[in-house]
Amino acid sequence: MAVINHGQWEAPFWGASKNFITGQDMLGMQVTSVATYSTLLPGLTNLTRRIRYYGFYMWLLEQYAKTKGKVSVSEFKKFMRRGELILAFVMSYNYADERGVVGSQYARNSLQRDFDLIDIAAGADSGSGNAYWKYSSGAFGQYYQGALTALGLIAPSASNPQILVCTPDYGRALAGLFEDTIEETMRKRYLEAIDRGSVSREELTAFNRDFSLTSILPNSKEWEFYVEMLFGKDYPSIETSTGHNTFRVETILLYMEYLENIDKYESSGSFPQSFHYRQWDKKPFANYTACTGWYYFSLNEFAHYALETILWAFLVELEAQVFVPLQDMLDVFTEHTHSTLLEGFETENKHADLSFQEFSQIIYNQCFDPAFHTDEIARISVEEPFEGAAHALKVLAMIYQHDKEQIKELNAYSRQHGMYRNGDVTELLSWIQKNEHHSLSTFIRKLMLQSIINRHIEVAMRKMRNRNENTLKFILEDNILKPVAISVPVWTSPRIDSLHQFLVDLKLVEDQALTSLGKQLLREKLQ
Repeated sequence: MAVINHGQWEAPFWGASKNFITGQDMLGMQVTSVATYSTLLPGLTNLTRRIRYYGFYMWLLEQYAKTKGKVSVSEFKKFMRRGELILAFVMSYNYADERGVVGSQYARNSLQRDFDLIDIAAGADSGSGNAYWKYSSGAFGQYYQGALTALGLIAPSASNPQILVCTPDYGRALAGLFEDTIEETMRKRYLEAIDRGSVSREELTAFNRDFSLTSILPNSKEWEFYVEMLFGKDYPSIETSTGHNTFRVETILLYMEYLENIDKYESSGSFPQSFHYRQWDKKPFANYTACTGWYYFSLNEFAHYALETILWAFLVELEAQVFVPLQDMLDVFTEHTHSTLLEGFETENKHADLSFQEFSQIIYNQCFDPAFHTDEIARISVEEPFEGAAHALKVLAMIYQHDKEQIKELNAYSRQHGMYRNGDVTELLSWIQKNEHHSLSTFIRKLMLQSIINRHIEVAMRKMRNRNENTLKFILEDNILKPVAISVPVWTSPRIDSLHQFLVDLKLVEDQALTSLGKQLLREKLQ
């Protein structure tokens, strides 16, 4: 109902104008990929790139509890923000090219100025106009808090749930191990720098030896803790509903095996894609539950990338048409995509009225290589939208023939382990199975209407309802289509980069290969 506020009418929800935003996951399939990699690699995020942050944050939390002890959320946030910003300056001053450091861009920009004393308070304290990080709890609260909680390292304090503390045994153990690597004078100087809100360049040099994110000594007590943490239970403090709690360690061993035999696996593409090519037949890896998870992730990725490519092609063509009736647009898009799709076929098949089943079988028999077509899609320009759509349909044809016998099994697996989300790849493959008998042109038209146009509208409306954001890329009104914006297909980043950096920091991996220490650990864990 309409509401009047201070003499002004506020429009009802459906009457209020909403600005279009860029948005992500235009067809609602990436949410399945996110849920899948979250299950397979708990305790990491795509932005928790350095494992020593885990020990550093434990130490900071213990210092706040010991030296402050105030039940003040604002003081707690200020302490944590200052602490992590000083570390950003330490890393940026001593290692200009280091990756995964929170606030490093802010620190590098500040270090270009010609002064010795650096004002940490100006960049860290809440309310400053030139803050290093927008989120009130810093990167600790935005990215690391969830990972540290999942690993059983931190928990809300009894006095105030917004103030985090180390868990009595596990978290404090890591805090102590981190502290043992730092000289007492350096600990005191670091805490003094936090209190006064400033740090000198001389201190940045002095802090580097003990606080550096790269200074984890192999086989030290701190190093051993990180290794055992990564290779331990997924959620140490809770029991999973399925009883399976080794997804992370299985994934780590699989990834280390991938790096040790990268010449074999890399030919199939990325680490997740190697599972879809079914190359993991070596025991014990073939029996890992995580193998099925990465297989499911990769399959969902191929499907959503293909559908997003078709959406992209549709939007490119729609922009050229500007205003066009829906049925006319479907006719044009179907006709051009169909003709482009058959251009490379043998003479006897080129003009045949193939069903999608027949078409997909021909494509699959020629070669199973969906990554070839996704690579081709990445090279296609806006002048060739139907080429992109044709490659995308070939991807769908290949994965359908390759995986149609696994639909029920994968659906059951994904639901059992909490990976399934509405509109996942098993739903798409089930829909294809029901419609495979249609002629190729009819199939394309139905796919466009069902899985692209209607699906995009449904997902966008859901976001509008839940987040009050308008992510529509076209407007459909009175059966007339109007373009809004063009979205390009994107892959989902599955935390593998973060895992790789963790292994680098632990001296188990160097570049794209296992170190001698990494090979030794892999053999030990496989015994």
